[in-house]
Amino acid sequence: MNILELVKSVLNRDAFLGVLPDKPDKAIVLTQYGGGVDTFFDQTDEVYQVQARCRAMTAPEAYAMAETVKAALDRYVGQGVAIRQITPILDIGQDERRRREYTVNFTINPIGG
Repeated sequence: MNILELVKSVLNRDAFLGVLPDKPDKAIVLTQYGGGVDTFFDQTDEVYQVQARCRAMTAPEAYAMAETVKAALDRYVGQGVAIRQITPILDIGQDERRRREYTVNFTINPIGG
């Protein structure tokens, strides 16, 4: 399972992976945008960064979706990972169809093993 599939399984709701299509108006997309490695006691672990972008016709609805994503993912520990929110929920404005969008970013660290 890749990192986006894992995050989607934790989120436990419909979400697109990698690309946000034009429809439906109300949607969530998870994208990997960064990462790196963490070396600790001669062990190197991959660290991932994932962004959730939430879109809806109104700002309150899109923000509520982002709050739901935050509640599901922030401080999650399980499936061999720990997830932490690393940005506040950010208003990124409107798309070309005047739908409101918010983002929230997370870092995913391996644990155990």
